[in-house]
Amino acid sequence: MLIQTSSSGFVHPKGSDITPREVFQQRRQWLQRMAALGVGTSLGAWAARDATAAMAAMARPGKRPALAAEASKVEGAVVLDKPTAYADVTG
Repeated sequence: MLIQTSSSGFVHPKGSDITPREVFQQRRQWLQRMAALGVGTSLGAWAARDATAAMAAMARPGKRPALAAEASKVEGAVVLDKPTAYADVTG
């Protein structure tokens, strides 16, 4: 590709001649809004996580939240071990 210079009759345009200033500013504002939205969403999720954890801890003071349990679907399944006492597990 042959690139002509101003001496051969071709003048290279400036960057501001290619993209109008209004379009450049709108694109920049859009990027700033998207960044703010991402930060706001992340902070909101982080705050909700902490609030949920605090509410779970308040439901059973001094104890951890109960684990979800589900009965075995295997026919004839039996557990021979006794559950470990809470006092033995903590501390």
